[in-house]
Amino acid sequence: MTAFPCDFIKVKQVTPAYWRATFSDPPLNLMNDRFFCDLAKLLDAIEASRDLKVVVFDSSVSDFWIAHYDALGSRYPWAEDGWWWKSLLRLVHAPVLTVASIRGRARGGGSELALALDVRFGSREHAIISQFEITTGTLPAGGALEWLPTQIGRSRALEVAIGGQDFPAELAERYGLLNRAVPDSEFDNFVDAFARRVALFDKASITAIKKLVNKRSGLRTAED
Repeated sequence: MTAFPCDFIKVKQVTPAYWRATFSDPPLNLMNDRFFCDLAKLLDAIEASRDLKVVVFDSSVSDFWIAHYDALGSRYPWAEDGWWWKSLLRLVHAPVLTVASIRGRARGGGSELALALDVRFGSREHAIISQFEITTGTLPAGGALEWLPTQIGRSRALEVAIGGQDFPAELAERYGLLNRAVPDSEFDNFVDAFARRVALFDKASITAIKKLVNKRSGLRTAED
């Protein structure tokens, strides 16, 4: 059952409490106009659902979770009036647990989206996280410089953002970019079992725990 019609992000209601949002725009899953449009619709649906408790974000493209922002092909005013930051913060403060299920590359804006989700799991053999912007003479402007210091510490944040290298899953787990790196043969079942477990719990408790953890985590505001 699909929650609503989508083009880039295919949304499936596994149960009323557990949704999967699948990035499906081969060959690269570039963050383009359709992505931003679908993300806006998905955020509205998440906030409107009374039963939803957990959303898993995965990809149908084997080599890419999200490649990066489509700087050449996207016209969406994602940076105007703080739209992108407001959207990320809607995810951060949504009354559900958001889970990144990463198989393939999460680079640039894709990495920044993953960092904004609550929990990140990666395929040990196939997940890669990277902030490569410095290699193009720019900087991570979609949230990495805000998320990384609080999640992995100052020195490692500088290594990730200024080194511009790919971090394979095991190293990403060691740094805190991933909660866990799971063997690929077990990966799908692991993420599904985790989501189904969360979906069993009381929504008010999930929301309250997330609110308190957010308060104590030094989160940035859209104005920041």
